[in-house]
Amino acid sequence: MDRRQFLAASGTLAVAGCLRLSGEDAETTNESTTADAATSTTDTAIETEEATTTEATTEPSGPVTGLEADWTHDAGSNFDASVGSDAVVVKSQSWSSAADGATALAADAGDRRWTALEEDTVVTATPLPDGGAVLGTKGGDVAAVDADGAVRWRQGIDGAVVGRPAVADDAVIAGTGDDDDVRPSVVRLNADTGDVDWRVTDEDATADYDDAVGIAVVDDVAYVGYTNGVAAYALDGGAKQWGAHANLNLSRPDSLLVGDDLVYAHRSPGLAAYDRATGAEAWFFEPFDDFQTRLVPGDGVVYAGSGDASVYAIERDGSERWRTQIAGPVTQVAAAGDALFASVDGGDVAVLARADGAQRTSLERGRTDVLAAAATRVVTADGSTVTGHALVRDD
Repeated sequence: MDRRQFLAASGTLAVAGCLRLSGEDAETTNESTTADAATSTTDTAIETEEATTTEATTEPSGPVTGLEADWTHDAGSNFDASVGSDAVVVKSQSWSSAADGATALAADAGDRRWTALEEDTVVTATPLPDGGAVLGTKGGDVAAVDADGAVRWRQGIDGAVVGRPAVADDAVIAGTGDDDDVRPSVVRLNADTGDVDWRVTDEDATADYDDAVGIAVVDDVAYVGYTNGVAAYALDGGAKQWGAHANLNLSRPDSLLVGDDLVYAHRSPGLAAYDRATGAEAWFFEPFDDFQTRLVPGDGVVYAGSGDASVYAIERDGSERWRTQIAGPVTQVAAAGDALFASVDGGDVAVLARADGAQRTSLERGRTDVLAAAATRVVTADGSTVTGHALVRDD
């Protein structure tokens, strides 16, 4: 199997902004998961941080029951973080944030590795396996940053970079927002030099679409989730293969997942699945209240949290595998090891078993939001502080 292929039948999915997800999103058990995905490319091209991490077979076998904080970082306000296998990249979350660039921290200890683009408001970040990152700015630039913080290249793409760039072999795919005079665009950049290979901006290809929020690349096709539609473009040349216009709820890069034969996307109030080859709608799942978290891929399922204080596991055929109610509306979910971590609005973090949704415990963390996770790491936010956690297992 080609490394860009995904076995959705066994839980292999690609998450927006990453090349591949073979098990879940930056979190998983005995599968690949992605936190921001790392995939090897050619010797000269950029390698992407696998938004999918693979659980090590040498890890303790006991179930994950909690988190142990081992470092903190003062990030100020209005921040977000992306977790890779080696680094955590902290950046702005709000478009009104001050220009302060992006900072990479060591995933295991929290030490500052580098700060880049300090004069820019960095709004998207894709960690790379070597500790670098591909960054997108409010001003409309995409930049590749090496592991030492040096900017390898920087390229303007004529529009704010609203979607986390996806890196595939020798290509970086980025998307822009819609403004008064410029339609959203999808751009392929050379991963080694930053040169523009192609740009899709014509009305036929982007008509009726707004911000290009989610991007995933699978089998030489770039799948783009707009705030009101999904489209597929050939990686070679950018020709539009299909488009589905819908009232989607794509407000974050991880609101789009690509599986072996389906594309999954938030569509208010639930989750829609589209045929990967044609764009035809396959099914729609409606929870009791809107889904409002990232989509997390798992072993043959997609996990999501909703405003009805529930976490759902949804099968590939659109049926419900399980639903677990917790203490309040779910603001975010992330997976690591064999557990799901669900942030409760204004409260604690619930720890659920991924297999059946059973709640193992509730961690008293105050106003804590689970930002992201990798196979053995979870990163949370509490006010102005980013905290890195190791997994606690019941051996």
